[in-house]
This record gives sequence, C-alpha cells and structure tokens, in this order.
Amino acid sequence: MVGYFFYHESNINGKCRDIKGNAYRRVCQDFVQFKEQYYTPYQAEQLRIIGITMEDIDKKVELLNAYYPHVDQFLADNRITSQSKFRPTVLEEFCGFLLKDIPEIERLNLDFFNKGVFGGVVLDRNGNAKIKTKDIDFCIGKEFTVDIGEDQYTIIIPIIAIECKTYIDKTMFSESQFTAQKMKQGSPNVRVYCVSERNEIDLNEIPTRGQTPLDQIFIIRGKTTNPINSDAVYSFFNEVKIVLEKLSHDAIRNELGGILPD
Repeated sequence: MVGYFFYHESNINGKCRDIKGNAYRRVCQDFVQFKEQYYTPYQAEQLRIIGITMEDIDKKVELLNAYYPHVDQFLADNRITSQSKFRPTVLEEFCGFLLKDIPEIERLNLDFFNKGVFGGVVLDRNGNAKIKTKDIDFCIGKEFTVDIGEDQYTIIIPIIAIECKTYIDKTMFSESQFTAQKMKQGSPNVRVYCVSERNEIDLNEIPTRGQTPLDQIFIIRGKTTNPINSDAVYSFFNEVKIVLEKLSHDAIRNELGGILPD
C-alpha cells in the first residue's frame, strides 16, 4: 500500500494554516467548505476504484473531469492566482489515484514521493560525501538506507519521475528538460515524463526522441475547453505500467555476433 500522496489535499489544508487575521477568515472558511463539498467526495470516489483496466481508467478520468469545473470556479470566485500552486496539485495528486493499483508497486514495495529524491553524490570542500536531492512533482521510487564512509544516509531512488503542468510552453519545456537532465545525472535509469493538460509549443520546436532527456511528453487535454482525454491518460498509464513490469524481468543480453581474435 502506497503512503501519503494527497498533494492537492495538503495544498487545501495549507491555505487555511497560512491565512492569518480576521480579514481572511472568510477565505479560510471557503477552503473548508470547498473541501467538504467537493474535494472529500471526489477523493473518496477515486479511492474506491482499485482496478487497472481501461474501464477503470475511464472512471478515474470521468471523476477528474467532473471535479475540475469546481476547482476552476473556486479559483475564479476567490481570485486565487497561479502562485498558489492550487490547480497543478490536482494533476499531481491524480497521478497517485491513477497509478496506485499497478501490481508491481506493491510487489516491489515501491512508494510515491515528491521531495528529497536522490540526485547524486558529490564531495564537499572537506572531502566528505554530500547527498544531492531534487524535488519533483510526482515520483515512483524506493527508499534505502546506505552507508557512505562512517555516515548513514536515507535516500530515495527514483524509477519514474513526472513533471505535471497545467500547460507547457517553451520556458516550461526547457525547465522540464533541465529537471530530467538533473534526475538522470543522479539515477541514469530513471524514466522522466512530462504530463500537461495543454500544449503551447510549436510541434516543430519539440526535439525528437534521443535529443531530449525527457522520455516522453503526454498532452491530456488539448484546448482549454476540452475535457481530459481518457485515451491520452491511458497511454500515459500504460507507459508507466510497462516500465514497472520490466523491472520484474531479467535483462535479455544481446548475443555476440562475433568475437574478436586475441
């Protein structure tokens, strides 16, 4: 069973903790009301779905599409800006709802993370090992305790790293590529994906496979007014599922085509 991945719920709860003074008490109450009226039922319905069939994914996407209008209306009514990170956390949390039931996650004792993911080891000015970490929107990985010299460290090794975007433009695409590069410097085998509701990059400006550290970009909505596309979400889900399944199989070595003479 995966641990806590309710990043959107944490954002809602945090807004009430961050708001100070009587002038903002009404705003806090609005968050509480929104959570009780819309978020809590949405979360409960998502958690009731425990399958991984196409039909199960369709149901999860249907719930997401029904929830998003309430989020957008709440943001508009309360004049909540993008700096609040309120809306992006919906997609970050949805990754948890979407991927939590893949059998390999439980079988391999994997978990979900979004902070402190292993980014490599460097030496500090005194010659001591220093663990580098990286925050990521959503990560499937595993926690290990390792000994380096006389010190013991807890590190999170990523298998799947996901950047979640409301939309992606050229600047955000560059940032996602930089994140993927940093992740792969620390963990070369990690697969890094970008999942975005909308695309605002000219297709001619997107590098071909092998020319970018990102393994794939999934656009799951298209135009602003379109619902989340279930087929696109299933394609993303299936990609992650296949990567995790490959962990369960021994690597197949290529047969030698010939042996060089001594």
